[in-house]
Amino acid sequence: MTTELTKSELSSVSPAIIQNLILEGDISKMDGSQRVEYVTKLCVSLGLNALTRPFQILRLQGKEVLYATKDCTEQLRKVHGVSITDVTAAQLHDIYVVTAKAVDKTGKTDASTGAVTIGSLKGDALANALMKAETKAKRRVTLSICGLGFLDESEIETIPNASTAKIEDAQPVVVDDPPIDDRVASMLKKAPSVGPNIQEVVELTEVPADTEQAIKEAHDLPTLAKIYNECQVLHTNKHFMNLLSDRKAQLKQTA
Repeated sequence: MTTELTKSELSSVSPAIIQNLILEGDISKMDGSQRVEYVTKLCVSLGLNALTRPFQILRLQGKEVLYATKDCTEQLRKVHGVSITDVTAAQLHDIYVVTAKAVDKTGKTDASTGAVTIGSLKGDALANALMKAETKAKRRVTLSICGLGFLDESEIETIPNASTAKIEDAQPVVVDDPPIDDRVASMLKKAPSVGPNIQEVVELTEVPADTEQAIKEAHDLPTLAKIYNECQVLHTNKHFMNLLSDRKAQLKQTA
């Protein structure tokens, strides 16, 4: 069954909001409807079901960024064919560390760790801590192998002075607009008619010449993956994704 998402228009989007979104992932100045639209389109671009709430908001140091929920990582595994191939554990003093290794449907491999403090924990408390470390490792490796830099919900409770909020309930933080980054200002001047639609504005982000050259000169798949991970702002740019796809195909042919 195909679900068609209704495309709502944002009432107004200031250049400062666009800058915060593109350069820092900060959605603190968006109102509720703008956040819902942005997250919905993000989910569509990643192949996720927005109705399951795969993302929620983390408030930290005056910013609001998205973090991935359990539903997000579970769906990513299905979309990308991610399988956990190995799980190992070790104890370093009072820290319990789990390492999870994964492979996706293209054969790409990755590994991440999850750690918890166990101290003098016993019984159910200890058992829960051990399971939590394994959960952290599996979710972190899933996000990593899919090329996403979001925090997982299993990580956020250990971040000092952080709080969470639901996408639809959060209220925008009212602050003075900061100076607009030259790159964003230039982008907006090139497409003044786009204005209210965040997805279209984000797609206007140009692929820098040095990034395009780096893709063309990438000598192996790990290098290509590093470029992808470091350019999250371009993940909705079709030209960028086509460049990666073409170079990936070339590298596989010469392997």
